Amino acid sequence: MNMYSIYSHAEQERRIEFIESYSKGDKENENRERIKEYLKNNQSPEGFSL
Repeated sequence: MNMYSIYSHAEQERRIEFIESYSKGDKENENRERIKEYLKNNQSPEGFSL
């Protein structure tokens, strides 16, 4: 079983934040609404990369 992790990386702040972990056996794709909500509420001046 493969596990996938979704995280954000803010290089200037030297910060990595966990958003979600999922298995392809449990669900087909990441929860895009969760990611959009996270980015909307946690945007920093230099932005995040996923």
